[in-house]
Amino acid sequence: MNDLVGHKFEQKREHIASAVECYMKQYGVTEEEAEVELTKQVNDSWQDINEEWLDATSIPRPLLLLILNFARVGVSHTYLIYVDIL
Repeated sequence: MNDLVGHKFEQKREHIASAVECYMKQYGVTEEEAEVELTKQVNDSWQDINEEWLDATSIPRPLLLLILNFARVGVSHTYLIYVDIL
């Protein structure tokens, strides 16, 4: 998710390729197509996380809560970076 938000900013720094740039190069698509596909993958991942949280049987809830909160922190951190860039 972080690469979706900040890849244009990262391009200016030219130190490493973002996920968007890698996807564009690997699949020969435009920047917009890469962003759409990566956003879809992020959304699918969140759906998987939510389904596992609701249907958990073999994994202890405290462990799942730790993983879920870790994912939430990543999204929150990305949002704050995006706000700072704007």
